[in-house]
Amino acid sequence: MQLDLASRDDEFKEVTASMRRLILSLLGNAEDYSVVPIQGGGSFAMEAALSSFVSRIHKPLVA
Repeated sequence: MQLDLASRDDEFKEVTASMRRLILSLLGNAEDYSVVPIQGGGSFAMEAALSSFVSRIHKPLVA
């Protein structure tokens, strides 16, 4: 049977924290960055990336 972890389980929090630390260690200078896991498909990540680079007054055109 597969293991099912809920987002509020301690084990889930430990796995997520470990994953974030691992990704930060790959960046080298981890103190300058933070990792935010995003659930969803690739379009979720693209929207998050785009919204972090574009201010509220600008309107990007995606073609």
